[in-house]
Amino acid sequence: MEDIKKTLGILVRSETNPPSLTVTGGEPTLREDLPEIVRLAKEMGFSDISLSTNGVVPAKRPSLLAELATAGLTEVSISFDGLDDAVYMKTRGLPLLETKLNAIDAALAAGLSVTVSATIINGVNRDQIGRIVAFAKEKHLDGVNFSPMAFVGRYPEEFFRPGERATIPDVLREIEAQTKGELVVSDFVPVPCPDNRCSTMTYVFNDGKELTPLTDYCDVRSYLDVYGEKVSCCDWVFAALDKLWSMSAVPGSEKVMKNVGILSPEAHSTDQIMTVSVHSFQDPWTLDVQRVKKCCIHVAEPDRIVPLCAYNNLYRWRPVA
Repeated sequence: MEDIKKTLGILVRSETNPPSLTVTGGEPTLREDLPEIVRLAKEMGFSDISLSTNGVVPAKRPSLLAELATAGLTEVSISFDGLDDAVYMKTRGLPLLETKLNAIDAALAAGLSVTVSATIINGVNRDQIGRIVAFAKEKHLDGVNFSPMAFVGRYPEEFFRPGERATIPDVLREIEAQTKGELVVSDFVPVPCPDNRCSTMTYVFNDGKELTPLTDYCDVRSYLDVYGEKVSCCDWVFAALDKLWSMSAVPGSEKVMKNVGILSPEAHSTDQIMTVSVHSFQDPWTLDVQRVKKCCIHVAEPDRIVPLCAYNNLYRWRPVA
């Protein structure tokens, strides 16, 4: 706990205000002192605290999420590779669909913001992209995040095809095709932070029947400095977009809803907002130092913070056995 307190202190000193915090691992719900960690972060000033989990423990013990919400947790991000157990047998080695669904229900019951995160692998679950969006729409989740597989850490040898990976453009085209045009490629705008080649996203209003992109009401590209070119705009529009188009924005948070409301105060209720994003992590075959330098997603340690993709490549990458 002393190391964790030092780590949180590093983050607090690195920013003007405490940044968004993701408690991840490994699998953080295996720690019996997890509520204590969340409570400590809350006391140190972190207001947006997210938990990244595989959902196994929360599904078995739903009261944990209620306890974490009381301690100060605001969001849960649950890995969710599809709506078919055949997918989980390939990606996780177990039939986990029911477990994932139970974890999502437990998080919703605890009053937490809920995001599902899918790792997209060609030939495994690329055909699940539209179904995942439809599921999030039906459940009124706060966010969906797709991450094309990066070749770091551990993975089955059969997956080792770094030259045949899914890419951000691939995922966007699948979203358009598999949602039958409900969302289209042009609805998505690259994220300046961390780097416009790392992430793209959109916000959609979800009334349970259809998804309506925020970009229908606001020409985001005309205001946001997406490609490093200076743009002129109203300060209040830029300020709102700058906070929304960032990896530090937590789906379903008060800050997100407030800034969406600024941009479209009469179009829809901000309670209907959902984030759809695509983020591509770097591995030894795609590592770009310029992108790493601009990274705003860090792994924190007691004495330093390290850009996530640098950390993955330096400390987690290993050759296929």
